[in-house]
Amino acid sequence: AAQGEFDEGMKLVKPFEKDPDVPRWMYLGRLSELYEVVKDREQVIECHRLAYEAAPENPTAQLDYAYALLKYEENIPLVEQLMADAEQEQLSELLKFLLPYFKGILALHQGRSGDAVKLFHECQENLLPIAHSEPMLQLIVDYNRAYLAIALAEQGNAREAETLYDLVEPRLQALDSTLLMDRYAAAIRI
Repeated sequence: AAQGEFDEGMKLVKPFEKDPDVPRWMYLGRLSELYEVVKDREQVIECHRLAYEAAPENPTAQLDYAYALLKYEENIPLVEQLMADAEQEQLSELLKFLLPYFKGILALHQGRSGDAVKLFHECQENLLPIAHSEPMLQLIVDYNRAYLAIALAEQGNAREAETLYDLVEPRLQALDSTLLMDRYAAAIRI
């Protein structure tokens, strides 16, 4: 899909739709990643909504849906509810480690950059010791750093923001993370 062959990517994912060994919410979560690559925001959110509806008490489905909405700054009251609901469930260690990241993005969207900085630092402390051998966690660490750079820039701490952003900019560019890059560019100009 990332190489412009969306239909081929869809053909690879489609067989899992009816696979009895793959929970529907999990299939939809992976399908959302295909749409994420081609920047189809509506389908990303729709996949996560359907995944949540398929498993409404699953904290992974709840937080994935909340994260999709957060990335696109949509329906913040629903994000708050999803996150509150997820916190009432039994969270895996990984979700506990990621919760400050999600809360940090929420705080950033609510104009609480000071709270966001604290939450992003907490997430970084959680993930750095375990991320070295997990590529997906390394990605989250970099996204966390990007959001932390945004929060720091919004607080007027341009030097620290630029240092962090310089670390993650190559990955953001490689993944064409325009939402984050644009948000940082706006924050650093403040």
